[in-house]
Amino acid sequence: MLVVSAFFCTSAVSYLAGVRQTDEVARASSPTYHLDISGLHLVLSAGVLGLAIICTLAMLLTAALLLALAAHRRQLRATATGKELTESKALADERRKAELRYRALLEAAPDAIVMVGSNGIIELANAQTEKLFGYTRSELLGQSVDMLVPKTFRERHDEHRQEFFEAPKVREMGKDLDLHGLRKDGTQFPVEISLSPLQTETGILVLAAIRDGTERRKSAKLLREKMTELKRSNDELQQFAYVASHDLQEPLRMVTSYMQLLAKRYKGRLDSDADEFIAYAVDGCNRMKGLIQDLLTYSRAGASGKTVREVTCESALSNALINIRAVIEENGAIVTHDPLPVITADDTQLVQLFQNLVGNAIKYRRDAVPRVHVSAARNGDMEWIFSVRDNGMGIEPQYFEKIFILFQRLQGRQESSGTGIGLAICKKIVERQGGRIWVESQLDEGSTFYFSLPSLAETETK
Repeated sequence: MLVVSAFFCTSAVSYLAGVRQTDEVARASSPTYHLDISGLHLVLSAGVLGLAIICTLAMLLTAALLLALAAHRRQLRATATGKELTESKALADERRKAELRYRALLEAAPDAIVMVGSNGIIELANAQTEKLFGYTRSELLGQSVDMLVPKTFRERHDEHRQEFFEAPKVREMGKDLDLHGLRKDGTQFPVEISLSPLQTETGILVLAAIRDGTERRKSAKLLREKMTELKRSNDELQQFAYVASHDLQEPLRMVTSYMQLLAKRYKGRLDSDADEFIAYAVDGCNRMKGLIQDLLTYSRAGASGKTVREVTCESALSNALINIRAVIEENGAIVTHDPLPVITADDTQLVQLFQNLVGNAIKYRRDAVPRVHVSAARNGDMEWIFSVRDNGMGIEPQYFEKIFILFQRLQGRQESSGTGIGLAICKKIVERQGGRIWVESQLDEGSTFYFSLPSLAETETK
């Protein structure tokens, strides 16, 4: 017994003296225990009985210490478990909040939203789906999506679904497909559907946004009808232009001829009043002829029927200057230009546009030599801004809009010829090309007419 007691005593004293055991109780996070053994030799000298008592006490202390360490380990495990539980609960809360936000977004969506697996089973539906198709959510979930497709389209729908899951990709709303839906009451209606694939842990799902296409198709039908009506109206206008150029001009030409014959044959043979009346009649016939011809030109402007193509603006300007060469030489005008771009346009109408603007700049001149300069500057990637600048009479601001209206003139017939249709034709040509036209001017200092035309994807300045 003394040997056993001595063993326990030695073990206890060694442990209490700070000797490290193989057990993990002495980790950095565990508590440290100390015992003052400075008086141990006095106890040992008390004899064997005293030694036995000391060893017994050491055994009891060792047991108590082991029990304390075991409790400490349990506390550490409990703390770790509690921390894991807290973190797990926080993650669960976040997932629950994210799910609530996701469902709130689905419910707020203006379109019906349906989530379907590759097997065609509905896994999710929102409130708009219930409203659009007439089913409750419980009637939809777990059922085949074919219940929302008319029978005549189901076989083809199955093929489309299989093709989509073989090569899933986003499909936008309204891809010119003739799609129909089937309501609970059996009625069919046109639908527009966009598809978005979703990669999940269980595989690919498709999120379908479904919209009732009834109103859009009604609008498209109405637009087609309006376009047909507009085409018919344009055809009638073209027919009128033909009549104006032939049937109306023929009797006017006859009246003009006979009035000119009267003026030539009887001038001076009648009284002065007769000569004056005949002159008024001839002038009226000539002005009527000019109006009819200008109306014909205006009706044809913007409706030439020619396809647009790449046009070198410098070539179009050169052709325009050739057409008004006599006017340029008569007025001693100087026309210059910067390098001009290549654009997509109707070349005939572009020539007419330059011709009208340069011709007007020379026509409404001051006493100084007329100077006209044509230039172009790029405005972003979408358009070119052209300018025709002159040193002419200028225009007051209150007339900036009026001058582009049909038959609007700022001067009387005595001051300048014309019918006031030139700038109206320019406006019509530019707008047909998808551009706009405007003027900036100061009285007695000249004017600058601007117009925009769309540019090519890669426009070249020559």
